[in-house]
Amino acid sequence: MAENHMNFLDYRMEYMASISPDYVHSVEFAVGEFTTFYQFKVRSTNNLPLFVLVKETSDILEWLNVGDVFDMRFFSTDASSPVATKQMKINNITNDENGRFKGHYLVGFSAVHSPAKRNLH
Repeated sequence: MAENHMNFLDYRMEYMASISPDYVHSVEFAVGEFTTFYQFKVRSTNNLPLFVLVKETSDILEWLNVGDVFDMRFFSTDASSPVATKQMKINNITNDENGRFKGHYLVGFSAVHSPAKRNLH
């Protein structure tokens, strides 16, 4: 029975490894010299497949740069699924001055090609 359970978890991790906003609710990662953790809702549009919104007054912006790579923990929309940890690279940081997300920066990222790690909590 335990073997079948592990196969199911492996399957779920492969499924989440694609990091699709349809199956991932939020992301958490640490920045700064004091390792402050930030958590954001994962979003997607046709033009930007994977991003988070950061208020333009947030302190985290001073720690984010295009090209930075972070170990990010992704939480599934299914609470029974394990947390997936993946290295992600920031592709763009865009101020949405007059658009739908006025007052926020859109921080887009993509997976660095490495296998997902399991963190069963």
